[in-house]
Amino acid sequence: MGFKEDIVGVSAFCPLELPKVADVKINWEKLLKLKPNYVFMLNSQKTDKGIRILENLNIKYGIYSFNSLKNIPLCAMDIAEILGKKDLGKRYFNKFMDLIKNLPKIKEKKAIYVLWWEPLIVSTSSSYICETMALMGFEIYPKDEKTDFKKYSLENLFNLSLDIIFYSEEAGTIPKIIKDNFKTYPLPSSINRPNLSFINYFYNFKNENIFN
Repeated sequence: MGFKEDIVGVSAFCPLELPKVADVKINWEKLLKLKPNYVFMLNSQKTDKGIRILENLNIKYGIYSFNSLKNIPLCAMDIAEILGKKDLGKRYFNKFMDLIKNLPKIKEKKAIYVLWWEPLIVSTSSSYICETMALMGFEIYPKDEKTDFKKYSLENLFNLSLDIIFYSEEAGTIPKIIKDNFKTYPLPSSINRPNLSFINYFYNFKNENIFN
């Protein structure tokens, strides 16, 4: 959204070359040394102690969850408003929703998205990535409304009669048994970060013969 130069710290999962102040949990000592004016965190990183620290220091904060596709632009709108750029947030929201509405459509295919091969971790139908794929016409497995990702087994994969296995470029080495028995397609790690770049990537699918 244009705030890159204002960012002083990020999580360990962020590709920006900036001080890492969090992974699953926030390292408050590292974070406070950066003297931020604003702190934005995932709901899973929130703690009562952390909120008290921010409120005692009068640091504005936002708490977010990306448990649905529409939550991404809603979170962006809130961040923009906190940062005093409400109109920018509205523009981002409108652009994102327009991208969702105009996603390319494919003939229905059974698919799964692998985040990691060993141990086998897959993204479920309730994740924003698989929700995007479903809007395009993919029938996504596993179907799960409780968690965005889960551990899986090779036996599970073979029982699904999949048309294609998507996998993250960060997933590690594909097992030979998968390469020999399934059609596979790599996805860039950038789609694992909820932003406009993530959804733009799926527009490339319309040019891929594998999906026609």
